[in-house]
Amino acid sequence: MNKNFSEIYMTFYPQLVRFATVFVVYEEDAENIVQDLFVSLWERNESFNSIENINAYMFKLAKNKCLDFLKHKMVKDKFVAKAQLLYEQEIAIKTQSLEGFNVELASEEKVEKIVSKAIDTLPPKCKEIFILSRYEGLKYKEISERLNISVNTVETQMCIAFKKLRHSIHQLLD
Repeated sequence: MNKNFSEIYMTFYPQLVRFATVFVVYEEDAENIVQDLFVSLWERNESFNSIENINAYMFKLAKNKCLDFLKHKMVKDKFVAKAQLLYEQEIAIKTQSLEGFNVELASEEKVEKIVSKAIDTLPPKCKEIFILSRYEGLKYKEISERLNISVNTVETQMCIAFKKLRHSIHQLLD
């Protein structure tokens, strides 16, 4: 296998990297994809003797690796975008709260009462999720497992909580 594998590696590596670069854009990602392809062939101790069209076989493997990479990247990018949106919403709430903050109300006890009143205005499930996240420090995945709901539902409920809290706190401060 070693000689056969080496020949195939030397022949196809540059071609497959160029091919993958067309789809994944960055050459570094393409190189990683092709390296992974060859590592998996090596680990499977692949015999190339029984393959009729080695050229088609290698490009099909590269195509599938590129598709896997792009699908994973899409999921990752969506998650990052959602996390960024939640972060921006949280910053917006904090900014609005600070802008509307009355220094005369600055006692910790009064602030806690305002926040507590605002949290009490949340719908029950939304309130429970918010408390688990912000007061108990659970991650969204942990909350979803504990409440037997999807992570997406947790994210949606947190968005609702932030919007309602922003509105409630603003009203209580006015």
